[in-house]
Parts: sequence; structure tokens; C-alpha cells
Amino acid sequence: MVGNVQSLSSQETLESAVKESRGTFLFQPTVTVAATEQDEFFFKFGFAGGNALNGVSPFALSLWATDMEDDVTDINGRHRNYLLTAYYTHTFSMGSKRLDVSGGLVDATEYIGDNVYASDPLTQFMNEALVNGAHVFSPSYDLGGAFHFEGGALSLNGVVMSVGENDAGNPYAFYGIQIGANNSSSWGEGNVRLAAEAANKKFPDASETTLKARAGAMLSCDQEFGPRLGGWVRLGIQDDAAAIDYQNLYSGGLNVSGKLWGRPTDNVGIGHGMLDGGNDGIRQSDVTEAYVHFRLNPVVSVHADVQHLRDTYHPEEDKRVEGWVSGLSMLAKF
Repeated sequence: MVGNVQSLSSQETLESAVKESRGTFLFQPTVTVAATEQDEFFFKFGFAGGNALNGVSPFALSLWATDMEDDVTDINGRHRNYLLTAYYTHTFSMGSKRLDVSGGLVDATEYIGDNVYASDPLTQFMNEALVNGAHVFSPSYDLGGAFHFEGGALSLNGVVMSVGENDAGNPYAFYGIQIGANNSSSWGEGNVRLAAEAANKKFPDASETTLKARAGAMLSCDQEFGPRLGGWVRLGIQDDAAAIDYQNLYSGGLNVSGKLWGRPTDNVGIGHGMLDGGNDGIRQSDVTEAYVHFRLNPVVSVHADVQHLRDTYHPEEDKRVEGWVSGLSMLAKF
């Protein structure tokens, strides 16, 4: 359960300033049924009150990349509400190797582009630019199959989905694959993940006259630098045949463990993301975000966050938006 309030202060070129505060409450229960040691059913539900600053924000990127009221109703145009994922997983064990195969309602972001320090919008960065691959199109909560293979230091993920509709109202097929490598050194643990995504010809081009396919790739890295410091980088590119806000993604940041001040369950994060190269009006978006996450007890934590954002548009648009967003959340996990 999460209760959050965010405040926005922004200025748009030739327009009056926007100042707004909104609150949101999220409740996401999960159910796991272990039929056998190798077979498991998993269900995740999402209930939400409010849409935070969605609808009033002048920025192209989501200020909080989580599932709010509009996101959990009529999911992907399927007329399904509140049930986010529901899938069956069978595990094949082969000595030190493991293969999990899942089918049902799946979430591609669980398999593609993950990062130890920049993947969870509830306890880490909140802005879409720093949560996953904001330049691409990993869908969530629809029909598909996925697998996760672990063999020593190497891992391989794959996902195939049939998605109810995109922003243009067209159903489409999605394909994603990711290969990862884990390393352990005197510095600590680290991960390198390389992912590729593709979708069929169901996306309008910039002129909205023909439908195009989409494809993109992403590199995600995270590394510990001793017990108190970690760093991460995420780089991405996608094809621009279809209408896209961004072609390129460059993001990265640092994580400071609360071990530095004697509270190992706390942490501080700071990150920056730059996205550019789109063909749909936006020239470049920049996001700088910092947060602090305090664990009050094993169940309850507090999350404080501040973001600075700037969107610049192509000259013919004669538009630029810049501003600040602050947020405060209380989170309960049990």
C-alpha cells in the first residue's frame, strides 16, 4: 500500500505557470499458490484512487511511472479492471541451472531492462525516464508467455505478448529478449543486461498515413563500488520509422547505502536521464531526480523525492517546458 502526494511547479513558453498538488493511494495485493515445488500460480491486483499529476502535467514523461486509477481500468482496451498479472509458472531444475516458463497475463518490464538501482518506482526513482526504457515500448498486463533462465553467471529472458491496443487503438504483437551477465569482484556485485524489443506493423508513422513496425535495443548496467556506493547506467536506441517521442536514451546515477550513517535499510539515489531524437515534436527531454528512502520498520517506509524536468521542442513548435516536482510517499509492504 502506498499513499503519495506530489507538487508541480512548471513554466511553459509564452504560457502562465502551472502549480498543482495531487494525492494518490495505491493498493497492490499479490497471491501466490504453490501447487508443487515446480508449479506456481501468481496473481497481482492493482487498485488506485487518483491519477497523481497525470492530466495536469505539461511534461511528456510520466512523473510517477506506476499504475494509477486510469492505468488499472480497461487495461490495454481489454475491458479488464484491477487484475494486472495472472500467470502459471513451471520450473525446470537442471543441476545448478534453472528455467522458469510462464504463461498468462504477463508484464514485459519484469523481464526486459531491469536494473538493481533503477527499476522500482515505489522505492527508487519515480520518473519514467529512470525506471525502465522510456524510449521503447515494453507493454504490461496482457496475454503472453515468458521464460527466465539462470545458469551460473549468465541469464536469459524472453517474452512474447499479444497486446489489446496501443495509443492508436491498434492491437499488436510484442517480442522481447534479454541476455544478462552477473559479476562478482573486490568492488562487489554487478550486472550487465542487453535487451532487444520488436513489435509488428501496428504503429502510425509521423505523418499518420501508414502503419510501421517498431524495434529497439537497450543496455542496462549496475555495479557496487564497495558496501556503501553503487552506480548504474542505461542506454537505448530505437528505430524511427513509426512516430516516436524519443529515439535515444541516456541515463545513469548513483546509489548511497544507509550503511554510511548506520542505517543499512535506508538509501539515497540521484540520477539523470536525457532522451532525444524523436520525430513527433519533442527535440529533447532532460530529467534530474534525487530521492531518499527511509525504512521505519520492517513494514513501513517513507520516500521523499524531487525532480527537475525540461522539455524542448523542435523550433517550429516554439515551445519549451521546465519545472520542478516534489513528492512524499508512505509505503507499507507486508
